[in-house]
Parts: sequence; C-alpha cells; structure tokens
Amino acid sequence: MWALRVFLIVTVGGYQDKERQVHLRASAKTLPGKQVIFFRHCVRSTNRQVKGVDGFGFAENFTNRSLPNWQTPERWCTAQGAEMMEHAGKWLAQTRFPSITSKTLQVISDVMNRDATSANHLLQGLARKNETYDFTVQFLPHLFHSFGYGRSLCTPNSSLVKKESAELLLSNTMPMGVGRLEHMNTTRYREVLRTLETFVGRGEAGPLEDLPVPSVSADGSVKLGGASVMRFFAQNLMYAFASGIPYTSATMEQRYSYVEWVYFYRKVLSQVPAKLAVQRACGILKVIDDLRSPLGPNLMYAGHDGDLDALALAFQLSWEAPPWPGASPTPPGSALAFTVQPEEVKVEFLYPVFNGSAAIDLRSMATSPAKVDLAAVEERVKKLIRLYAGQSCIDACHGAKSI
Repeated sequence: MWALRVFLIVTVGGYQDKERQVHLRASAKTLPGKQVIFFRHCVRSTNRQVKGVDGFGFAENFTNRSLPNWQTPERWCTAQGAEMMEHAGKWLAQTRFPSITSKTLQVISDVMNRDATSANHLLQGLARKNETYDFTVQFLPHLFHSFGYGRSLCTPNSSLVKKESAELLLSNTMPMGVGRLEHMNTTRYREVLRTLETFVGRGEAGPLEDLPVPSVSADGSVKLGGASVMRFFAQNLMYAFASGIPYTSATMEQRYSYVEWVYFYRKVLSQVPAKLAVQRACGILKVIDDLRSPLGPNLMYAGHDGDLDALALAFQLSWEAPPWPGASPTPPGSALAFTVQPEEVKVEFLYPVFNGSAAIDLRSMATSPAKVDLAAVEERVKKLIRLYAGQSCIDACHGAKSI
C-alpha cells in the first residue's frame, strides 16, 4: 500500500465500473480532465526541538518569552489551520470538482494526525450541504516514507546524503542579503539575528547574534547554527499569525522575510536528491501511475512539504508563489495539481496567502514547465531511483501493491 501523505485524486469527467465500462456525465465536455491533487497538510503547531547548535536543543534555550499557545498537541493542525483546509475543500468544489461522489474521487493520506485531519476537512469542504458523506480515506504511509517509521522498502546511501547536503550548503544562497557561505555577509547575518531577538527575546544560549554560522563538521555533516534557530522561530511567526494566535510584534513583511529561512533549511537538509528520491520513491511512482490513464477517479492526497519537493524533483518543476519568498515555496495548505490532457499533463501550483482568517481562497500559478511529457518523466524518475537505491527499490514499491 502507498505511504504518501494526503492526496486527493478526482475523476471529474466520469468513472470506470468493475466491468471497465466508462460512464461520462452529461456535463463532461465542460469539465477538466482527470485530476490528481497533492496537498501539503494544514497549518500546524510546532514542537520545541531546535537542531544545529551544540549544547542547546530546545526553543527555550533561545528565548525568554512565551512560545505560541497552540492549544493543540505538537505538530497537529491548529483549529484555524483545519478550518482553512475545509475552506480549501469548498474552493475546490466551486472551481474544480462541481460534482463528485466516492466513485469519482479517491482520497489518500499519510497516517500522521495532521495529514488525516487535513484530508477529513478537505472532504468536509467538498461535501455539499445535506448530501450524504460517503467518502473514505485510504491511509497508505509507505507512499510518504519508503524507509523509517518501521518501514524499509528502500534504503538511502547515508554517505551520499551527507555529501550532497554539504554541497547544497555551499551552493545555496542564504536569505535576507546574507549570501552564500563562502562569501557570506557576516555583518548582515548578525543583524538579522539581532532583529529576531527583538521579537523573541534572549535565552540561556546568549545573544542570538553570537550563534555560529552554518558549517560542515569534521564528519561531513551539516550544522546550520543560527540559521536553524531562525528557521524555528520563522515557523512560529508565520504559523501563529495564520492560526489567529497572538505572537510577537513582527510585521507581515518581516514574517515573510524570515520564513525564507525555512526554505533554506529544507534546501540543505531535506531536499537532498539522494535522500528525497529514495524516501518518496513509492509516492512518486504512484502519482505517475495515477496520471497514466485519463480514466478512473480523480485523486487527492494529503501529505507533506517533502512530498511536493519530491514531485518537483521528479517532474523537474519550479514555481513562484508571491508573496511567499524564494524558489518553489511550499506553505501549509498548498498543493501541486496535475490535470491529464490528451498528449501531456498540465501542472499548477495552488497555495494560500494567510490573512489571519480561515476563509482563504487558493491562488493558482502555472509551474515551469506548465506541461510535462509523462513518458519522459517516468524514464527519468526510474533512472534517478536506480541511481540512488537500485532497481530493488522500484520492485519493492510495486510489490507493496500500491502502484
């Protein structure tokens, strides 16, 4: 079974029954082709762990002020975060799925609470008033993680992951005018940390401006130092605002500026091809299989930012999503939407712009490229997986009976 995080795949034009007969609605000519929509989960609470600074591993080490009062367990959807996913479902019903049933839409989710909650609220938004709620969610965790969490369908090369991560640290530009590590503007780096301290205060780790710069340790592993601390508090700044929870005096412009540290962190530690292509191998292959035929139900997945990163790697996609900064951002509640067309697959990026409320319509931006050749994508993806994990990884994903 697939272990991907919540995806919603819907067949808008019709469905195929057990006898493989195709049934089209009267309005099929006016509806888009089969769609596969992969969502990142809701706005969630954060945990207290902060990695990257030796001797200090928790948020309280870096602040003397209260953290956001999430009113939910760690890494679960906030109340307003769940409501935003429900509104996204209503938006889908108005714009993409004007008429759906359990025969024309399948929903797949990871098993984590934030994914299941997101899938459930998307479906609540999609359901029409007074209509029978007959949808079920399939939980296929291996689509989202082929290794870890008790699974070992595929095995990454840890030495190669470490090597590529170090290379990404050197090649990526740090946000807010700090620049690349080799020629970084240390004065600007300290200034950015000092400004953050005016919002969050100072903890036992001392002045934030004295935190170490990102580096590669003697064993080859990456330590992000103060950049990791900025990533943690940037999440708190943005997620608290999105959830309607008071937290610091930061302006909206400042929250968007600091959130780019989240994406820098992910580029260096999470978007490592040797890790990402293996960890999400089964999910990538499943989506390709979903898109192979114009028949069958639409699909909707509820998963993680890592799933969107993996699909971007597999399909060689990039996008902009203003006012979110940086290349190919993946804010909570965003999604990649694939539409099957006669000769190719159309791709769009859907995303919210937080305004402090739950009623946020998604915005749509064409990816680059906006259309892809599925056969070329599949050939490239299988080469990539074989390079990093061997044919056995592909065989294991197929053997899990989710492709």
